[in-house]
Order: sequence, then C-alpha cells, then structure tokens
Amino acid sequence: MSGAELPGATSATSGTGATGATGPLPRDEWLFTPTGEARGYVQPHALSELWFHTGTACNLACPFCLEGSKPGDRRLGRVGFADVQPFIDEAAQLGVRQFSFTGGEPFIVRDLLRILDYALARAPCLVLTNGVDALPARLTKLAALRARPHPLALRVSIDYPDPVRHDSGRGAGNFLEAWRALALLHGAGFRVGLRHPRRAAGRAASDRELHEAVSDRGHAARIHVCLQQDGREAERAHARLRLHAGG
Repeated sequence: MSGAELPGATSATSGTGATGATGPLPRDEWLFTPTGEARGYVQPHALSELWFHTGTACNLACPFCLEGSKPGDRRLGRVGFADVQPFIDEAAQLGVRQFSFTGGEPFIVRDLLRILDYALARAPCLVLTNGVDALPARLTKLAALRARPHPLALRVSIDYPDPVRHDSGRGAGNFLEAWRALALLHGAGFRVGLRHPRRAAGRAASDRELHEAVSDRGHAARIHVCLQQDGREAERAHARLRLHAGG
C-alpha cells in the first residue's frame, strides 16, 4: 500500500522502455521509496512534549537501571545550555506544551538550573530524579525558579515503600534521603510526584503499601503517583497523600 502523497511531491521515476527499469531518481530519499513512490507520512499538528536526556552519569549505581547509569559514566555526555537552547527555541515555536528531563541524574548536570530557567520562560517543565544528594544541595537555587512564568514539577523515584527493600537496590540511607527530598520540594511549593517502577512479579510494592507508606507521614499534599511498567509510565489518578521529612 503506498503512502499518502506528500504536499508538493512529484513522481521522480524515469521509465526506460518495455523493461520497466528506472534510471537515476533526482529526488529526496526521505520523500520517495527507491522505486519512486511517495512515502507515507504523518502530518504533525502540534508538539505536546519534548524530552531531554541529560546524560548517562548518575550519583547512584543501581543494578536494575535500564540505562546502566553510574557515577562517572560518559557514554552520553552531560548536556550543556548551548546543547539544548536551539531545541528549546524550536520547540517553543512549534507550540510545545511541556519540556521533560531525565538521565542519568539530571541534577548532577552543572547547567541544569540555567536550562530550566530558560525553558520555564516558554513552557512547564518536569524533571525525573532520585532525590538524593544533588537535588537537596541545589534546593535554594531551585526554589527561585518558582518565580518563572511556567511551573516546574519534579518526580522522585521510590522503588518500594519501605527502607529495606528500597535501599537494597539504591544503597543504605537512600530511602530516607528521597523522602526528605519529597518533603523539601513540597515545602518549597513545587508539584511533586512519586515515580514508582513496577518490575517483575514480586519486585514491586502494591499500590496499597505505597499509599500506606505516604499516608503515615506529616504534611498533607496532593501528590501525583505514576507507575512505570514495561518501559512506559501509566498515569495514576491524583491521590491525597501525606509525607514529611522524617523516617
């Protein structure tokens, strides 16, 4: 089945008699197949979200990480402001509705706050983070971004709703650090999300356990809970949850 005719496209097939062979095709190969047929295409009407990968380096070395990220990893270099600025500008011209950032750990990127400052002048932003070390160290400067024209949301990874299981993959003390980060971010006025990866059977905590864990903590907050499953994130209904900076 041939694709829809591209606007302004013309056939570039040059016949050579009864054999039906084709000669050289002076055409853009993105627009036509090797036989000269117009390729199918999807006409975009808007750009809803643009994701940036900030690099494979991370402050943790979780054995289950899909990226295989770890401290000092350089397979994908850390992005700088000059790397992303042209794409932010182009996306803004296309009417982008959100910029999102993942890694690695975005908060170990030196230029991240400058990038967010620039992007938040154009659209809302979302940052996925483990909430450990790098984020709390930059919280004061991060809080200043609340004055930008668009909101910043942060989603902190919580593997399990208890310290033993969570720390078994991320390292001792990481559970409490991540919960403290959630509380600090909420206290600073940011929209905060929990990113809860669902892995193989027996490795993921149930929704009930997760909700019980957060409901036992101090300050009431509206937290957006997301479950990551098979590489995709299924949005979960907003729930009235509670958290605080303690254990």
